Amino acid sequence: MSTEQTPADPDPADQNTDRAADGPTVRHLPALRREALVPTSDRARLAAILATCSLAGLAGGLALSMVAGAQHAASSMRSPRCHGGAAAAAARPVTWLGVQITDACDADSCDGARIRRVIPGSPADRAGFRPGDVVREFHGDPIRTADELILSVRATRVGTPVDVTVTRGAVEAVLAPELAAMPRHIRAQID
Repeated sequence: MSTEQTPADPDPADQNTDRAADGPTVRHLPALRREALVPTSDRARLAAILATCSLAGLAGGLALSMVAGAQHAASSMRSPRCHGGAAAAAARPVTWLGVQITDACDADSCDGARIRRVIPGSPADRAGFRPGDVVREFHGDPIRTADELILSVRATRVGTPVDVTVTRGAVEAVLAPELAAMPRHIRAQID
């Protein structure tokens, strides 16, 4: 009787073994597949759970980034008096355009900031702003209300030249003021 098996009569018990002529018997384990670890009936549930967790993680991360952004924006808009008193507030320059404004609203919506008064000698005066002009865009950002214009000016550094799109009657113009620090006598009236 021969000790070697021929391919014609494989032994079912030895399907995963190799025999070397002079060496030990080597047994090969079947390759494990991910699908073999989870029963078929649970695969769909597992896939649904993984998809739900992934979406929840994405939504949670997005929510956290939005909260962080809102907190950063809120902290940058806080009154300087909250951080060190009047001395600290007076030490920081406030960016100034030099106009008095109101919302440019009709019956349905607001679409800009209407200039009521231009302060003589201000950056707006030097750039050619006039009462009645409606600011539509500041430094590339659309302006819909007077508050948006104020926030945009305050968020820009002193000395920055900006492009401001205004509507003057039926004509649109782009003016280029260089923003300045608000004079102390005007700042004292606001604070």
